[in-house]
Amino acid sequence: MRWFETLFSTTPADRDAAEAGVRAYYQAAELDPPRNIVWLDSPAEACYAVLLLCAQHDRFMRQIADALEKVPGPRGDLGRVREKVRQTLGIGDWTEAGSVMGRPLEGIGSPARHNVRGKITLARISLWQDPSAAMGKPAEDDLFLAEGRFWSVVVQALQTPGTMMACSVCRIYHLAWMAMDEVKVGEAAPPPLLSALWQIARSAGAWWPFLAGAIITERPSELRHNANWLLERGDGPAIRYRDGWKVYAWDGYNYPEKWIMQPESIPAGKLKQAGATFRAYQATRGITFASTKKVSVKTSPLFKIRLPTDNEARIEFLRKRSDGKLPLYDRYQKGEREQVWGELVKLGAAVRTDPHASDALAVAYETMGRVEKNIRIVVERLHKIGYQFATEQSEWADRERQIESALAINPQVSEQALRSRHVRRAFDMMQSAKSILRRQLDAAQQTPRDTSIRAHVPPATDTSKQIRKIEKKAGTLPLSLRAFYEVVGSVDLIGWHPTLAPHGGSISPDPLVVYSVQDAVADAEQFEADDDDRHVVVAPDDLHKANVSGGEPYQIAVPDERADGELLNQRHGLFFVEYLRLVFRFGGFPGYEGYDRDIPTEIAMLAQDLLDF
Repeated sequence: MRWFETLFSTTPADRDAAEAGVRAYYQAAELDPPRNIVWLDSPAEACYAVLLLCAQHDRFMRQIADALEKVPGPRGDLGRVREKVRQTLGIGDWTEAGSVMGRPLEGIGSPARHNVRGKITLARISLWQDPSAAMGKPAEDDLFLAEGRFWSVVVQALQTPGTMMACSVCRIYHLAWMAMDEVKVGEAAPPPLLSALWQIARSAGAWWPFLAGAIITERPSELRHNANWLLERGDGPAIRYRDGWKVYAWDGYNYPEKWIMQPESIPAGKLKQAGATFRAYQATRGITFASTKKVSVKTSPLFKIRLPTDNEARIEFLRKRSDGKLPLYDRYQKGEREQVWGELVKLGAAVRTDPHASDALAVAYETMGRVEKNIRIVVERLHKIGYQFATEQSEWADRERQIESALAINPQVSEQALRSRHVRRAFDMMQSAKSILRRQLDAAQQTPRDTSIRAHVPPATDTSKQIRKIEKKAGTLPLSLRAFYEVVGSVDLIGWHPTLAPHGGSISPDPLVVYSVQDAVADAEQFEADDDDRHVVVAPDDLHKANVSGGEPYQIAVPDERADGELLNQRHGLFFVEYLRLVFRFGGFPGYEGYDRDIPTEIAMLAQDLLDF
């Protein structure tokens, strides 16, 4: 029970005891005592700090850090943590941090002779005198499960930086093993190295050793778990750290903050992922969820009528059909744009019934008409400043350069090394792969590539027919996305500019992209009849737009019979119309939102006098 209390303790760290334990560990590990100990308030701060320090010694870690620097949220966190550690170490420039703290003692870049995992393993084997017993599954299965799920939730909440948890001592020497070792020791004196690690674990949170220093974290200030010792809270964060970092969880799994704080907003297509126990708990609070089944409402016949394509004629048609009354549309035209959209969304599926349908469609079409004008203005301005839009030809040229770089790799392997069967096999496989790449490159270079710029492609004449295909196969589209396809078409602002979107720049500018209705039809064709998790892919995520391996694409769950739907996997969790507003506040490049350095002057020029909607 004492080790369970250690895992879930919210008592402030005993810093003196923890630092004494760290010094004792270094002594037992036959290392020089650490010159620097950096205290941080949460695993979030610590993982960013460890990543930044490892990046000073390892190229792969540096690439990860550089990729995160392109993303607005992590970029700010990296800058804040870098400054905090710099001040703690008393150095003038961050480049000094690598030598002041030294290499990590675990993970990529760690000196083999000082490896933490190996030293702990040897100490435990000396205690048990039986390697299989020392490294077997801990006797306290409940503690082992609870601890594993605890850190799994933290890693999921952290996403990419969370991989740094793998080289923290708490993930190398589990509390469950400590409990098992303590029982084995009994009344005898434990090995000094293990004794030091027990003291640190009982005094502080996770910690990371470096050759000349250590990073130690504070404990949480608040923590909730269920009867099975799994992190869980249905109306707030399951963990809150002293720097304000929060983790949301249910039954030992990480949940998005919005799902916990606004469970009624969980998209119908994602509801199954919330879990039965979570839904049952929310039901006791009177929360109702959007049904994953088609809502039984009497949809207006308007959605089966081919409306005029001219906007003025379309609005006039809708007004006549509604006895001359379009109150929400009229308020929208007078400037109550955000209020009107808020009211339309609150109507839920009823927005598709009479008498709301005419008014809602009028607002949606007017909104996307304004969006379309903004896109044309931005594209024209981008042409004037020499922005180079991506084309099939330019994308292939980038791929060609990557292949050429791969083919240029020619490692020197000695004849002696090649006598090794494993080395020879690896060398032959590499040569075979290069031959295949060369043949693919030669063949592809003979294929003509499209040089057409498709920054904005107006809707095709059969767009309404394509929308019906999507809705028949995948489910109803929210009015906003439907109107975008019908009025705007598609847009792709990915490209290159020396200051706005430089190759290999320090930011992912997240240029506006919305795939065509034809692409959405292709997605819909892949769904099976019993698929619960359906969605329309709207665009690649911000990192993929910058040609960096990123996450899930921006998408909208379907069916969604509301006026507007959430844009999933976008960092703000905005509705589609809200996201488009953010896009045009930054001239089509919302990745600059929250940027803490000089924003290119082109952003203000691109955003100047655009229509609000």
